[in-house]
Amino acid sequence: MAKANEGKSLSISVDGIEYERIPLKTHVVMPGEKLMDVVEQYAAAELRDGDIFFITEKIVAIMQGRSYALDEIQPRKLATFLSRYVTKTAYGIGLGMPETMEMALREVGTPRVLLASAVAAVTKALGR
Repeated sequence: MAKANEGKSLSISVDGIEYERIPLKTHVVMPGEKLMDVVEQYAAAELRDGDIFFITEKIVAIMQGRSYALDEIQPRKLATFLSRYVTKTAYGIGLGMPETMEMALREVGTPRVLLASAVAAVTKALGR
């Protein structure tokens, strides 16, 4: 029996159309597993014609080897410095941790992160 996360509902109405969400519990997915194998094992029996099937980015990242345990990430001094200036929010870690900032630096490159930081500093000074 499908169960919603706390504070969530299994159905949602969008533009007057009712959608049913069916969360599927899987084993702990590991790097190197094949996406279609997991889909066939856990979702194939649930899917019907016309269904829209979503997979979280987290599962895909794990399968592609793009997910790291925090203790595997060694943030450089720049990541630690920049993460101090990120606004912490109640709805997620974001870039406010040195480890997540380090991963952003690796993913998009130091020049882009520095440019975005400079723009943010200027707009913050202007009250935006």
